[in-house]
Amino acid sequence: MIGSTLRISCATRVLAPCLGAVGVGAASALSGHISRHLKRRTEEGKGIIEAMVGDSPFWSSRLDINEAVLDAITGLAIFKVCFIEGGIVFYRQAY
Repeated sequence: MIGSTLRISCATRVLAPCLGAVGVGAASALSGHISRHLKRRTEEGKGIIEAMVGDSPFWSSRLDINEAVLDAITGLAIFKVCFIEGGIVFYRQAY
């Protein structure tokens, strides 16, 4: 999606996969940040909706760079194992 937004052809051998990796890593880092924020806020007795957009929304909490990098690396590794051809989720035998 990032590549098509920037009008990068799938035939580009290096740039399109790099942007895909950046997209997966960024999504993983953001989801890790949001899940930690929700866990912290729900432990304080807030509901999920209030924890997301209430008096302290997820974008107002401090982002820990070490956790974000770990989330991005973990997300890329899981993506590689599960979704790349030959991975455990979408394995298809060629006919």
